[in-house]
Amino acid sequence: MGKVILASFRWLGFGFLDPLVKLFQGVERKKNGTLFLKKAIIPIFSILLFLGVANFFSAYLYNIERERKIEKTRETLGEAAALEMQECIDSGDVSCKPNSLPSPADVWKAAQTLIADHKMISADKAAFKEKTAVINAQRRAQGLSTIRYTGRPSFVDQIFTSLETVFAGFLLAAFLAIPAGIVLGLSDTLRTALNWVIQIFKDLQTGIPRSVVAVGFNGCKNNPGNDRHGQILRHLLHQRWSLQYVGDFGQHLGWRVLG
Repeated sequence: MGKVILASFRWLGFGFLDPLVKLFQGVERKKNGTLFLKKAIIPIFSILLFLGVANFFSAYLYNIERERKIEKTRETLGEAAALEMQECIDSGDVSCKPNSLPSPADVWKAAQTLIADHKMISADKAAFKEKTAVINAQRRAQGLSTIRYTGRPSFVDQIFTSLETVFAGFLLAAFLAIPAGIVLGLSDTLRTALNWVIQIFKDLQTGIPRSVVAVGFNGCKNNPGNDRHGQILRHLLHQRWSLQYVGDFGQHLGWRVLG
């Protein structure tokens, strides 16, 4: 049973809890206690220390910027305007908030705002889908394109879209590079003939091919699918290191076949 628990923790990425499980099992208490201290307690303490330092310096910079903004308002607009600015800042109004580094509490509030925004947009999408369900069923029966939701995506939607396009680009890169690497590994002549192309793309900066593809697809906005295809192709070009590594893997496979 203990081995199953340890294997489950490791599979879930909680391998640092292995010493704690062994401590509860009574296995080498001194050794596992030291390991748990090093693997779990000290990292947790460092995280808390970082959050405390970040919160301290954020508050320190906020107070400096607060006083500077109030003083500047007093110099330019007078005492009454300075008092209004002070009341506005203390009220938490974003329009007059001093420029400063966000504190951990500010980050947590921003995360809650983004999650609430995602829930609101998801509810809006669900209402739109329910509203257009009958019309879209009729349009599909007539062979027409359905009415699509055109509202802005939430932050969470953008994260999943980015993950989807990155993985699609990586899989496409692997699908192209492994067979190409095998072929190049099987043929010295072909590898020598195409080596100059590989060397050019290997040292090419990521932004250049992505910009070229972006311009090309932005000029073809008549088809809504082009933008999505452009995202996948741009991520494919961004995965040139993946292309290189899995291509090298394919070449090794080719050399093993020859050997």
